[in-house]
Amino acid sequence: MKKNKNLGFTLIEIMIAISIVTLLGTVIQGQFFEARNKSRDATVRHSISQLRTVALNQYFDYSPNTYTPICGDSPVDLMLRDLGNKEGVQSIDYQCTSSPDEWVAIFPLKKGGYWCSDSIGSSKEVVGFLNSTAEGSLNCDNATSPSAAVVPPSPLCNDSLDNDNDGLIDYPNDPGCSAPEDTDETNAPAPPPTYACNDGSDNDSDSLTDYPNDPGCESASDTDETNAPAPVYVCSDSIDNDSDGLIDYPNDPGCSSTTDDDEYNVPANTAPSLSLIGSSPYHFYSTSGNIFSGGGNGSNKYTDPGYNAIDAEDGNINSSVIVTGPSLVSSTNSGCRRYLYNLTYNVTDSGGLTAPSQTRTVDHHKCKKQNGTQGPGGPND
Repeated sequence: MKKNKNLGFTLIEIMIAISIVTLLGTVIQGQFFEARNKSRDATVRHSISQLRTVALNQYFDYSPNTYTPICGDSPVDLMLRDLGNKEGVQSIDYQCTSSPDEWVAIFPLKKGGYWCSDSIGSSKEVVGFLNSTAEGSLNCDNATSPSAAVVPPSPLCNDSLDNDNDGLIDYPNDPGCSAPEDTDETNAPAPPPTYACNDGSDNDSDSLTDYPNDPGCESASDTDETNAPAPVYVCSDSIDNDSDGLIDYPNDPGCSSTTDDDEYNVPANTAPSLSLIGSSPYHFYSTSGNIFSGGGNGSNKYTDPGYNAIDAEDGNINSSVIVTGPSLVSSTNSGCRRYLYNLTYNVTDSGGLTAPSQTRTVDHHKCKKQNGTQGPGGPND
């Protein structure tokens, strides 16, 4: 009888096979982790090296130029935080140190050691943080001692101190703090003010925007776009500002135009004007012997037709007119006795200037027409 030799693997063969598979898995896994760490370290090297460009841009953004704030609340600090979050590295395990003229950033590598970048252009692997006892600049050459590492800046926004002397302490009370981990409590500079005349808006709804287009804006920094009210001038305000009985241009000779702001501004050497109302000679019929005084009364008394005296500065000066006379010029008797008298009118303004004298001839007819009849007429009326 023939035996069946296909009875399967022995226990020893199975154990050998398992050992081989385990060994291969260990080798492959080690290679995998090594490759992943190399990839992560390559990312760290690239990111830390990129800080130089960002830091230099910030340096020129500050006035005066300085590197001091870049390790606080800044783009450099944000890049380090993002990298730490991605790589699982806490802020205490990386370093950013700066002064007005220098800076250095150091970040740990997965394989061990650190990658360093600084303001003088170095990007290289170092053994640790800056040596606290080393003399010299803030650069990668001083990052030599892990055992004597410089402690990274403490988060000033979580230390219960008023580090910027503004009366406000820590996040979220101090607006200079963006988070508890922020290492700079200094308030960010206030944004430039926005002016109504330089904000691109039609603030007074007049369809005109900003200086110099809107006449309500005197400059780009004007805070009020509202148009100033139209000026009111003395010579167009419907008011008799100089009490001369004449109002505004062109009625008041003190006004040279509607925009004149002074109703008195006529040269002082302007003499007044004087004119007579009524005719000359002026005929008056009366049987009275004296029509000016004495026997002249009621309808037999002469009444002057009047006059106009106007001065550019004083206005109406009728009250200042002086009438001289009557003076008898002639008398005739040809069926009707007639007497010719002259009345002389003069006026002087407050400046001492005199108007040309005016004379009215009064022709007294002592006959015919009804007593008291005045006005034009002739000897035969």
